[in-house]
Amino acid sequence: MSKQNPYLNARREWDERYGGLISRARNWQLIAAGSLAVAVVAVVGIAFIGSQSKIQPFVVVTDQLGSPVAVARPAPVAKSDFDKRLMVAQLAAFIKDVRSMLPDAVAQQVTLNRVYAMAGRDVAGFLNDFFKDNSPFSVDGSVTRVDISSVIPQGGEAYQVSWVETKARPGATSVAEHWKAVVTVGVDAKLAENPKVALWNPFGIYVKSISWTKEAL
Repeated sequence: MSKQNPYLNARREWDERYGGLISRARNWQLIAAGSLAVAVVAVVGIAFIGSQSKIQPFVVVTDQLGSPVAVARPAPVAKSDFDKRLMVAQLAAFIKDVRSMLPDAVAQQVTLNRVYAMAGRDVAGFLNDFFKDNSPFSVDGSVTRVDISSVIPQGGEAYQVSWVETKARPGATSVAEHWKAVVTVGVDAKLAENPKVALWNPFGIYVKSISWTKEAL
């Protein structure tokens, strides 16, 4: 019979007793690390999903009684289309302001502030000369109403604007006139950064040149 080695016996006993504990501890550490990684991924995923918009707009067409007759999801508007619509709206407002005459002087001054906030240097000079001969302020109760008919892109920075002016004077019959203008425009972001201008022209759109003519009927 071989002699028992006390050292080997002790080592074998240590391996059996503590080696298993260490191995199980490492396994639990790996499981814990894996669970933590899964939890982190889940939290990030939930946060990402939560940040996405869940609202889907729909256009609902109703009849005279308010009952829906058609439902459709609106098509997204391209940036270029949005820019064109914005330019058209701003030009229509500019012509309406520059050619209108209101009975109230304070309201008329507000329209002039908007006009000059969109006027380039050359256009500002043109308007100064025009208003010298055609005062924008009503002195006898006269008013001029402007109805924009169309704003049509002409290529590049040019637009053609058509409108109808209805001039009314107390005790006189109203007169309607048809007008047309060719306008070139530009965009200067620095204008929108100027606090004095941004109040009236937040988009930095300005009129570079303008010419208008009365149309013969």
